[in-house]
Amino acid sequence: MPIRKIGDFHVNIEDGKKQLGIDSNNISGCIKEYKSGKYDGVFGLGDYGFKEDNFDFLHELSNVKKIWFCDVNLKNIEGVYSLKSLEHFGVHGKRKGINFALLENLTQISTDWISKDEKMDSCIHIENFYFWHHKPKEKSFENYTFPNCSNTVHLNWSNVYDLTTVNALKGMKRLEIHRCRNLVSLKGLENYSDTLEEIFVDTCGKLTEYNFIRDFPKLKIAVVNGDVLRNEND
Repeated sequence: MPIRKIGDFHVNIEDGKKQLGIDSNNISGCIKEYKSGKYDGVFGLGDYGFKEDNFDFLHELSNVKKIWFCDVNLKNIEGVYSLKSLEHFGVHGKRKGINFALLENLTQISTDWISKDEKMDSCIHIENFYFWHHKPKEKSFENYTFPNCSNTVHLNWSNVYDLTTVNALKGMKRLEIHRCRNLVSLKGLENYSDTLEEIFVDTCGKLTEYNFIRDFPKLKIAVVNGDVLRNEND
């Protein structure tokens, strides 16, 4: 995030849009600054003063479209439900489970695995889904429900052996898989063979069963641990 200090506040600027950093020592000032109309989102990072254990301040920022919070330890997340215009959800760290059915306008989700999250499959407008640190006892996705659809999917640090329990994610075109040390097979991806165009896998040292993805009819680029299976750009 290209964060800079502007006046008394930390600001992230991406694609010409601004997100305001929330400083726990100046919550009221941040709320007032946000309401000046210059921003479309907020973020919180420990290095920039965010120490809250709740999202209560979001009740005052109902028109926020984008949130990004890292290394949190949230005991109360109810404030997020007041964000009826929220499109980008990014929260990493410890938090309570979220009912994603109450965030119906989301187009992007970036989250760690939280076992108590629910109804993510009700998210029908997702374009980008980023999933981190998935380590359930069953070592599969059988008890996890993905968003109903997503064009781009990133799976990072999962302990699954294969992808046979991946679900939902209709229309998936691009898949990236990183640092899944138990992964031995890409079986399950055949269920998405009619839409997948790009597949990138790296740092999955045990992976051996993957050559079958060459036959996916719409595949344009596929690289698995440095093995280029297809590259139509060459």
